[in-house]
Amino acid sequence: MTPPSLQCAFPACKGLIPRMVELIRAYVIEYHGFSDQVMDRIDIVLSEAITNAVIHGGGGRPDATVSLDISMTALKLRIVVKDDGSGFDPHSVPPPDFTGLKVGGRGVFIMRSIMDKVFYEDNGRVLVLEKDLGGEGGS
Repeated sequence: MTPPSLQCAFPACKGLIPRMVELIRAYVIEYHGFSDQVMDRIDIVLSEAITNAVIHGGGGRPDATVSLDISMTALKLRIVVKDDGSGFDPHSVPPPDFTGLKVGGRGVFIMRSIMDKVFYEDNGRVLVLEKDLGGEGGS
């Protein structure tokens, strides 16, 4: 049986990021028994993706929103994060600099390292993350 998808929209507010990550974590755990180690890695991806949408897509505008659409099949977890910003060219993101102490600039690299597929649509306003479920977890 395919679980229902989880869809929600929320104001692009930094204070809501941890709550949104927790909401998605609860949904994923309810329908698929990932190990704690895998779920912790997915939490990192969620935090990075939602933070980017809030900060860069929302841009501090009081009316900005972020939308999430999470779905699962027996074989795949799919997370879609949408913002209403002006978009960006994901190919313009430079590779991360691991030599300095600069904070930031590693989110896209982290997401690509953990997820099986990471791609952007609608001029960078839509981020699609996919994780293969074939070899993970329980139910």
